[in-house]
Amino acid sequence: MTTYRFVGGLHDDPLGVDPMRQQLVQLRAQYGIPTFIAVEADAHFHAEVVGRRPEFRQMLDWTLRGAKTPDVAGELLDRCAGTLSFEPELALEVVQPASMIWLDSGRPGHSGSLMAFRLRMFKSAVEDPNAPADTPWSVNVADAAATLAVISQRRRHAALQGAGIIGQERDQRWFDALHAHVDPDADGWVAILCGFAHATQNGGDWTLRQRLIDDGHPTQAFYHVMQPPDQWIP
Repeated sequence: MTTYRFVGGLHDDPLGVDPMRQQLVQLRAQYGIPTFIAVEADAHFHAEVVGRRPEFRQMLDWTLRGAKTPDVAGELLDRCAGTLSFEPELALEVVQPASMIWLDSGRPGHSGSLMAFRLRMFKSAVEDPNAPADTPWSVNVADAAATLAVISQRRRHAALQGAGIIGQERDQRWFDALHAHVDPDADGWVAILCGFAHATQNGGDWTLRQRLIDDGHPTQAFYHVMQPPDQWIP
C-alpha cells in the first residue's frame, strides 16, 4: 500500500528551505526513492517565478536600504529570493521530472503579485513601528544571521497562529490529482511538499492529509515549523 508522507513547510520562511531538504534526504535514506513527489505548484508558473528571483533580490535590496543601513547582507537577499518556488527544486533533487506531480497544474498565477506580496511579508517582519524614520528596522539588516532569524521566527509564529487553509476546493483537486497518478495498492511511498496548513490533521479544516486519512490511506507528516528555535538551521 502506498504511504503518503507530507513535508509541510512555509513558502516564505528563508530558514525553511534547508530543513525541508534535510527531511527529504532522511526520508529517501530510510524508505528509498519515492514513487512520486507531489508539489504545491504549477510547472510553468514555477519556471516563471524562478526566472524572476534576481529581480526580486534587487527589489528587496532597494527596500531594505536606508541612510543608516546602506548595506544589506548578501546572504539575507539570497535566502529570501531563494524562497520563491523552492519546493519544486527540492523535489527535482530527488526524482526526475516524470515522477513529479504538479498539484496546481493549470492554476493561473501572477508572478508580479507573488513577488509584491512576498516583499511585504519580509519587510513587515523586520519593521519596528517605534523606530525613527531613517532606521525603521528592528534588526541590523547587514547582519544576515540575525535578520534571517527574526524573519523566520515571525513567519513561523504567524503560521502557527493562523486560522488554517481558506476554502476546500483546492485540497479536493489535489486529492483527485494524486488518485489520477498513484496506484494506492502498490508498494512504495509518495512525498508531498506543501504548505504547513495543508499537511495538518484534524485542524478544523478538511485538508489534503485529512482527505487521505478519511479515504483509508496511511500518512505521515513532518513539520519543521513546529520545532523549537534552537533546532532551526541558520
